[in-house]
Amino acid sequence: MSVYAQGTAAIGSPAAVRAASAFAAHHRAHARAFAALAGDDALLAAPTALVSALASTAPLLSERDGLAFLETLESRLAATQQYLLGELVTVPGISLVAGTLPVECQHAAAYGALLSLPLSDVAPPVQGTAGHLVPDDYPVP
Repeated sequence: MSVYAQGTAAIGSPAAVRAASAFAAHHRAHARAFAALAGDDALLAAPTALVSALASTAPLLSERDGLAFLETLESRLAATQQYLLGELVTVPGISLVAGTLPVECQHAAAYGALLSLPLSDVAPPVQGTAGHLVPDDYPVP
């Protein structure tokens, strides 16, 4: 089961299901765009260590559990893309990340709203890098 499917398996309300379905489609589109940019160096699947690091270690027994997991996942993806903006040196890479970063932030905000989190948590004034994934921790095979 994919990491995203792990979170969506616990949700059932129409609003949450619609959001998760749309967001999963966004992730597939982003993956295609990153693969196109990588060309022959594109991976066919995410490294196992990365999938393991993102997967929930606790059972997701309720919709709230699933939404909280997905909100954290989207927040980490946004933080990682923010981190990457400071590391990338090519215009195509910077442009792609700069275009997908706001989408990840919107995903996290939508899940935060579904969880009724405080506005300061749902829409922080600045996207930081706390919780970002460190590329060196997940070497490409």
